[in-house]
Amino acid sequence: MPTNEMLIFAASIALAMILAWAIGYGARIETFKFLSSLPASYTVTANGVPISYPSALLTAIQTAAPVVGHHSHPTSTIHVRVEANGQTMKFNLGRDSQDPHEYWVFYPKYPVSSMNEIGRITTDALDGF
Repeated sequence: MPTNEMLIFAASIALAMILAWAIGYGARIETFKFLSSLPASYTVTANGVPISYPSALLTAIQTAAPVVGHHSHPTSTIHVRVEANGQTMKFNLGRDSQDPHEYWVFYPKYPVSSMNEIGRITTDALDGF
């Protein structure tokens, strides 16, 4: 029979997982709203270098979603910055260790989403980085 301490421990773990999921979900919604309302004129940089054709990357980021793990991990990080109308949104994209076109999307605005992916994307828009 589980003791009270074990139940409290299990409840704490479950609550932490639920909170991390909720923050990730909120970050995805915030990302989608910002990117879907971009004006015709905006700039996107990757590691400080302007991206010539950013629409493919932004479309991919908008579709970021949780993925069932496949025993890989993020390797090199590409810092993406989107600017429009005086507003900026930043992302850290970790290239997957097994698939060089898959990226783990981190949203550094919040501590939880800066350490836990908000989703993964697949794109070749960052092949030069």
